[in-house]
Amino acid sequence: MTTIRMRIEAGQTLTQSMKDMPDLFPPFYLLMIRAGEVGGILEITLGQVADMLQEDWTLSQMVGIPPMLMAKEEERTDWNTLPIPQRTLHLLLFCKTFGSMLSSGVPILQAMEVAGESLFAQQRNEVLAAREKVLEHGSIAEIVAQMPFLPPSAQALFSIGMEHGELDTLSLKAAELYRHQLVYQRQAG
Repeated sequence: MTTIRMRIEAGQTLTQSMKDMPDLFPPFYLLMIRAGEVGGILEITLGQVADMLQEDWTLSQMVGIPPMLMAKEEERTDWNTLPIPQRTLHLLLFCKTFGSMLSSGVPILQAMEVAGESLFAQQRNEVLAAREKVLEHGSIAEIVAQMPFLPPSAQALFSIGMEHGELDTLSLKAAELYRHQLVYQRQAG
């Protein structure tokens, strides 16, 4: 941590000072920190990161898998081969990250990039494709159309959220539903 402090004192941002330490700070973590720096809400973002990492760890223990947000890309398996509880956990983390970022005032395009880091490469690419469509056409409705990994219930919540200007709230509501689903799957399994 002395290295980070020295880098910050030398004028680097927190993100810049942490990026050379991927074993301590995986991409998801760095993107969250960068979003907080850019949005001027670093303190809020650090609290959210801590909450999400705790949630990830707690839920991972519940379903018997390693924490997802700290996993390196090569440690992740294929989305289609994941057991349902693990897929549910990823959906929960994606929706929670996305909703938290939006509710903190992070711009939607940056929130999509950060939230996508909680997913596997193919799903992350779908999020980035949706992001590009928004950049090209300015249509936020492209988000749902470009993210087919989202189940119909999440797509419906995202669509309603976009229509009514409450995408942050309904993304968090989707995360809450996935949390309940995960608990149910654990009890039923």
